[in-house]
Amino acid sequence: MSLDETIKKPLRRLNPYRGLVIDVPTWSAAHDYHNTQRRLHAMGMHRPGIVTGLEVVGWNPPDGSVVIYPGVAVDHEGHTIIVSEAQRFEVQTGDAGTLYLVIQYREVSDEMAHTGEGEEPQAVYILEAYRLDGRMDIPAEDHIELARIKISGKGAAVVDAQNAHEPLPDEIDLRHRTQAGSLPLGDVAIGLVPLETTSDGDVRHQPGAVNLIRNINAATGYHAEFKGLINLNQEIRDCNMLLLAGQEEFTLTEAWEGSLRNYLDRGGIMLGETCGAGESKADRESPFQRSFREMADRLGRPLAPFERRHPVLAGPHLFAEPPEGIDGPGAMFGDSGIIYSDGDYGCLWDGGRPEKPASRPAIRSAVEIGINLAVYSYERTHSHSVRMVNRRSDDSSSSEDSSRSDESKVETDDSSSSEDSNVETDSEAKPRSRSKA
Repeated sequence: MSLDETIKKPLRRLNPYRGLVIDVPTWSAAHDYHNTQRRLHAMGMHRPGIVTGLEVVGWNPPDGSVVIYPGVAVDHEGHTIIVSEAQRFEVQTGDAGTLYLVIQYREVSDEMAHTGEGEEPQAVYILEAYRLDGRMDIPAEDHIELARIKISGKGAAVVDAQNAHEPLPDEIDLRHRTQAGSLPLGDVAIGLVPLETTSDGDVRHQPGAVNLIRNINAATGYHAEFKGLINLNQEIRDCNMLLLAGQEEFTLTEAWEGSLRNYLDRGGIMLGETCGAGESKADRESPFQRSFREMADRLGRPLAPFERRHPVLAGPHLFAEPPEGIDGPGAMFGDSGIIYSDGDYGCLWDGGRPEKPASRPAIRSAVEIGINLAVYSYERTHSHSVRMVNRRSDDSSSSEDSSRSDESKVETDDSSSSEDSNVETDSEAKPRSRSKA
């Protein structure tokens, strides 16, 4: 049960007194109260993630398996997950794609007892266990990511990454692990639209996006998460900032238009950049820039130069104007959720282009404006979500008031039958088999 669901009704604590009958419901209620309080504290005061341990390394000698070391994690629902012994996990390396190694909280019946003839055995204890899973998509249900591996599909052995910041195919990628800690100021989900790929096979600005997220988590009170590649043919869920980068023109389809309108109406922002514009970027509009501008116009959110006090420039890092880009002075355009930058900051987040390494001040400024964009995306989506909740609440209140008014009219017509009344309101799957390392 999530935090929002947990706080929908007040907690009820058992009040002991002499003569109180301690039966099964009473005993359960007493324990449920303390469990809920413990989970409420974990959800309300802390960020879910790995508390300690749970390192993932390749098997030695290398094969298609990894080892998960003992450790502790807390999931998004406040459950504590304990792995007491190292576990060996077989990775399916036959099909190409990204494999996500996750751990999930599970409850398992333990020590069954017979309560009477003809009745089902009952568990004396509930074991707070876990499930390890390797899958080719991010699970929708609650989970903690331990690692991910870009499988080449060639049946190669899974090994530790030689460079932890840039894992190669069939190497263990630990960049997306989340450490548990104090509750962040806000959660920022960043997604990437796969318009074009580089010669290395990465979507444009993907390495830069990953580095930006790492810097947000290390240097701010916000928690950033990479949502992966976003399909604009489907509804965009749980994403604050979308990144689009390319060189060539593209076409806004009807499906994309509907998806983006809904996304922007919910407060999300979209950042577009021409990747690798070169020194002549100021001389002419690139095909990508032209397509992006036409898309903004079609969505009813035309691009206009940033004013000095624009929220993206105002903080957390203060800028009087957009910082210098990779090819010279930068400029930023747009508002109402759609922003275009000609600074190619996405490449700067990765240290510059392969043929054109950037200076340290340019990288630092680009990361800082990236942090500003991420914080702005959180504040914008949060503000929109609050207004949407208030709107729904107002609609519900109006409906209830109308209903009460109708009831009052009925009671007035038959007052002789009305009577005061006092109404009291109080305000399993087993873990799969594992072999020990």
